[in-house]
Amino acid sequence: MDLPIVHHPDYVAPLPPGHRFPMPKFGKIYETLVKEGIATLDQFHCPARAPRAWLELVHTPAYVEAYCTGSIEPQAMRRIGFPWSEALVNRTCTAVGGTVLAVELALAHGLACNGAISSLPALSMGRAMLMGPGGTMVRLLCPEHRRRR
Repeated sequence: MDLPIVHHPDYVAPLPPGHRFPMPKFGKIYETLVKEGIATLDQFHCPARAPRAWLELVHTPAYVEAYCTGSIEPQAMRRIGFPWSEALVNRTCTAVGGTVLAVELALAHGLACNGAISSLPALSMGRAMLMGPGGTMVRLLCPEHRRRR
C-alpha cells in the first residue's frame, strides 16, 4: 500500500505581495512529489472543508463566527500574521478537514500525511487561525474529551 497523502489546491491562499510566509510551498510540495515520481496521483486524497461544528469542538463559537465572517478583531489578525480573506478562511477550514481525513486514512492504512498547525481555543497567533487539528481529532474521535459548554 502506498502512503496516502492528503492535499487540496485550496491549501494555497493568496497573500499580499512580499508577505514573508511562503504559502506557495503547499502547492509546490504537491507538484514536486508528482513531478519527481515520489508519489502518484492515486495516492492523493482531497479533503472536504471542515464543518463549523468541528471547529467549535476546539474554538469558541464566537471566535469561529468572527473568523469565518471577517468580523474578527484586527488585533487578533495581527497576532495571526495574515490579512483576513475568504480564501484564507477556506484554506484554514479545508486544512482542518485535511487533518481529519489524514487521521481517518492513517487509522485505515497505518500511516498517512497532511500538513497542520495548532492553535489555542480562543486565541490564535503565529499563523494558526482555526486549526487546532490535534484538539479537533481528539474531540471527534474521543467524545469524553469534548468541552462542556
